[in-house]
Amino acid sequence: MATLSLHDLLLAVKRAAALQWLATALLGLLCVALTVLCFRQASELAWLARHRPVHVVPGAAEGVYAPGITRHNIANAARYLLGLAVDLTPATASRRLQEFERYLDPVALPVFRAERDRLLKEIEAQQQSRTFYPDSPDELIDDEGLYGYTVRGRWEIRSGSLPMSEERHAFTMRFRVGTADETNPYGVRILAFEVQRLGAVPLPADRSVRREESFRD
Repeated sequence: MATLSLHDLLLAVKRAAALQWLATALLGLLCVALTVLCFRQASELAWLARHRPVHVVPGAAEGVYAPGITRHNIANAARYLLGLAVDLTPATASRRLQEFERYLDPVALPVFRAERDRLLKEIEAQQQSRTFYPDSPDELIDDEGLYGYTVRGRWEIRSGSLPMSEERHAFTMRFRVGTADETNPYGVRILAFEVQRLGAVPLPADRSVRREESFRD
């Protein structure tokens, strides 16, 4: 068996040390790269948390949208929020109005809360159910980010199965769309909610008009 000279042995030791140093350096670079990647992903997750997507509300096309990304999505959000305020029963009125309140700007809260308290007392005392039936195309106006949504139709009030009244009303919401958060998952901030009585109407024969189909582009 051949024997290594001292010189060859020293060369072998140096080569082994060099390989070990190279492996250590590569491992260090890999750790640095992974650390940078982790920080970048954490930053992206933080950004996403501040800019949560708006999930499509009932009646919208399937998918997930960023806040205010399409006129169609904004219109459907307005329809959904309107429904919270006008389609009420004794069992759901308090919860639905409370959800609607989450989207109100502070400037609109005092007037809304006074009307909410009056409405809840009336619904409870008379066991009212209120249902809105749009009878004409709804309208969405965009004035440089200030939206106006208006819809007209019949607002029916019943006590149990007994009809109490049915009048045409116009409902208008003025709102902006911004960043969503935990309390406002759609990013909508309602600045004003207006109710206008248009007059009594006869009971309709067909109540099949759907809000999502009546939107006028």
